[in-house]
Amino acid sequence: IVRSFAYLFESVCRARERLDLEGASLLTSSVLFVGSSLTFLYFDYPVIAVGWASLGSAFAHCAISGFFATRFIRIRLTLPPKWSVVRAALPYATTSLSLLAFAQIDILIISFIESTEFVGRYSSVSRLLLIAGTLGALLTSAVLPTASRIFATATRHRFDEIFNGALRVIFSAGMAAGLATVVLARWVIQLIYGES
Repeated sequence: IVRSFAYLFESVCRARERLDLEGASLLTSSVLFVGSSLTFLYFDYPVIAVGWASLGSAFAHCAISGFFATRFIRIRLTLPPKWSVVRAALPYATTSLSLLAFAQIDILIISFIESTEFVGRYSSVSRLLLIAGTLGALLTSAVLPTASRIFATATRHRFDEIFNGALRVIFSAGMAAGLATVVLARWVIQLIYGES
């Protein structure tokens, strides 16, 4: 929940084509989480400490991304909201919801009919596939703000040239990630669960 607000702030930076700020926010959060988790485990803290590390890094992520967003907008709560803006954003919100929330609905469904052990094994594999499958979508979300600005300011020919080139890069990266997952799947599964 906390990270969802961080992603909201980062979308402001992305809309202004400041992907460096978005990247700095994400990188700082990841370094904090991984570093604190490894530190806790090194000093033999219980596994629950990793959860606290995740929560702490989420709040730090939200604070940093919020700070970056205030460079471009004034963050405030307006009541009641402007319903015309909400209606205009609804198609994009639906698309984002499908990408984020429904991508792991299979784990929830399987948890109703299978054992906890099976769900744990399945979810590990499912998340690996999810990472590979969403690479194209993540690249698209990075390209779209730039494409929108080019469409508004440049000629049709220039827009087609840049956007088609970006789509080729996205397609190539997505296909490479998918193929790498297929090729490395057995090795990754053995790495996680062992030879048995």
